[in-house]
Amino acid sequence: MAFLTIYTPTYRRPLLLAECRASVAAQSDPDYQHLVIEDTVGLGIGGMFAAIRQHTALIEGEYVYVLQDDDVLVDREFVRELKAFVWQHNRPPVVIVRNRKHGLQPRRWRQAPQLGSIDLGSYVVRADVFCRHADQFGARYEGDYDFIRFLWDRRYTFAWWDRLVAEAQQVGMGRPEAA
Repeated sequence: MAFLTIYTPTYRRPLLLAECRASVAAQSDPDYQHLVIEDTVGLGIGGMFAAIRQHTALIEGEYVYVLQDDDVLVDREFVRELKAFVWQHNRPPVVIVRNRKHGLQPRRWRQAPQLGSIDLGSYVVRADVFCRHADQFGARYEGDYDFIRFLWDRRYTFAWWDRLVAEAQQVGMGRPEAA
């Protein structure tokens, strides 16, 4: 069993995926599983969210972080430092982190998360919680927000880790690379 499953959905983006994989392989702590899920049909973003529900049995980590194929980890110490953080904070179900895609995610919400304030790369979830509620990703574009809002509304504990973890190579919106 690994400490962290890094779940990467991909569809026809071999160059972006290669950079994503390299950023994961550069981690100083190898206590992770990098689960790359190929979308062979081209179901797009809604299909990606549905696929998360279908692949929960493959998750081996104690925590899950979704890193899209057009994103890269920018912190070589992410796995090692996340491990220390969750143990210091009594293994919280949800850890909010920062990513650079549409801007930096907020340090703390003063109220419930708002649409547009969350992205797949801005949270880590304990695997038992992730798998139990994966159906909340839904089939709409806002599946990541739907999931986090569901957890917030159910009063799961959120820990706030003010750390930049990942950034977008490009904002690909799920489109394949040009042939």
